[in-house]
Amino acid sequence: MKKITVFLALIFIITPVFSQYTYQELLYLPWGNGDLEAGFCKAPGGQYGPMSFAVKNDSILFLDSQNGYLKIFKNNSLLDKIKLPTQGAIDFILKKLNHYFLLSDNKLLEFSNAKQTNSYNPDSPQTLITSLIEGKTGNIFVVLNEINSVLPVSGKQLSATGCKGIISSDAEFVQVIKKDLQTITIRCNNSFSFNITSTKPNLGSAKFLGSTTEKNLYIYLEKIIQQIPLQVEREIRLYSIDGVLKARFLIPTHAHTYIFKEFFVDDKGNLFRMISAKDGVYITGWYRTTKTFENTQTFNYPEKFQQFYHYNQIEEHEAEPSKNIHPKFNKKKDKCYELSSVTRDEALAIGDTYVQHRWTAAADNLTNGRITDL
Repeated sequence: MKKITVFLALIFIITPVFSQYTYQELLYLPWGNGDLEAGFCKAPGGQYGPMSFAVKNDSILFLDSQNGYLKIFKNNSLLDKIKLPTQGAIDFILKKLNHYFLLSDNKLLEFSNAKQTNSYNPDSPQTLITSLIEGKTGNIFVVLNEINSVLPVSGKQLSATGCKGIISSDAEFVQVIKKDLQTITIRCNNSFSFNITSTKPNLGSAKFLGSTTEKNLYIYLEKIIQQIPLQVEREIRLYSIDGVLKARFLIPTHAHTYIFKEFFVDDKGNLFRMISAKDGVYITGWYRTTKTFENTQTFNYPEKFQQFYHYNQIEEHEAEPSKNIHPKFNKKKDKCYELSSVTRDEALAIGDTYVQHRWTAAADNLTNGRITDL
């Protein structure tokens, strides 16, 4: 009996732990103006490059905003490219090469054969289009203020979806509701699902990214580890519909430029990320190797992306804003497409929210470090 016990113990020890995901680097584009490069610009408002991307089957769709193209890559080669008919596009949905949608200046624009056919913009300047989603049946939804998906019809009318939340690939609607700094509630189709909790009051923002074919949910989560200057820990969690944690992806802060859509979940439930680094742009993917999860595994990005870097970090040694442009760019030739400036109506609407809010200053709000008075 004793020998059998030892034998079983050895089997347990040497049994391999199979990874639930495999990591791949799908595409690398250095900074530059060419077809196999990504446009870059440094401006007073920040550093800008590609704004959005998507992965469909074996193709990578790449919104090269600064160079003015929507590029399609396959096997590290440029398969095709579409000249953008408008400046400042930050998100897109491609139906066909001659039929696509662009998000620009808080408007959804539809193009057929390079001509604009429809448009939609929210009624109020306080309502922002925060993402575009293609539904399971092919309908195009806009997400307003990260809260609710709506279906634009005939340019300016809305068709009620019947449910609130962000639509997933399987036509479920998911709501992310921040109760307080320790509790975030996830609801599916307006019914209670589960809570994400923390023992400390450090929960920041959270966002639904997409789902798997088994209806597991990818939730992007930030935890505040320091208030001034602000520092956060980022991760993506995979939850079952009843709140069981399946996997965790630790997301290092490594951003050379601003990206509008950093993450993408395909219809097979694989997770992709666009990383803006000092040497160029990387498209990476976590591919599922199993549909069953026996335990919760944690996944990390390679060491080269672990260095903390953010384009907005304060450079104490500079007396004035840097005017350096990436050395591969011609300063006179290249244009920089920043995010659109705020209009008069938008400025007034934003001002109204501050006028209607009561701010209380107290001695315990004082800090010994750098602060910004608004």
